Amino acid sequence: MMSGSHTSQDDADFSSLNKFRINNMMNLKIISSHNNKISYKDRFESGYLTNHTATLPFFGNTLLLVIDFYWDPVYVLDRFPNSKIIKENDDGSFRIEIYANDGYGVKMWLLSQGDMVKVISPQKIKDYIIQDMIHALKYYDYDI
Repeated sequence: MMSGSHTSQDDADFSSLNKFRINNMMNLKIISSHNNKISYKDRFESGYLTNHTATLPFFGNTLLLVIDFYWDPVYVLDRFPNSKIIKENDDGSFRIEIYANDGYGVKMWLLSQGDMVKVISPQKIKDYIIQDMIHALKYYDYDI
């Protein structure tokens, strides 16, 4: 189950996730949808999540993500249909603009790319990726 707001907070901090588990809910109440009409412009748009979260349904606020991708750029373009290649860098990587969101799905996707991706902007996503990598290295007693 998801809320009707695709711009809600969503992150690795499980206490702030906008997800619901039916087995944790108490005092459930059925509310008729006949009296709760939502205007067409305010409806939930699942396609928005698909186009902005690398096919992972996590919520977040819209942002312009700029990355250098060190592999076949089609992989990124397929994941994010609204993305575009800005230029090919001298090192063979591709600078790509991605209209995404700042939710955990995009962050997971970025982290899963390993050394094939470098976040250029926004700074808050870049900082998130760096901090997550530093935290992971601590599991291996690796000091930076």
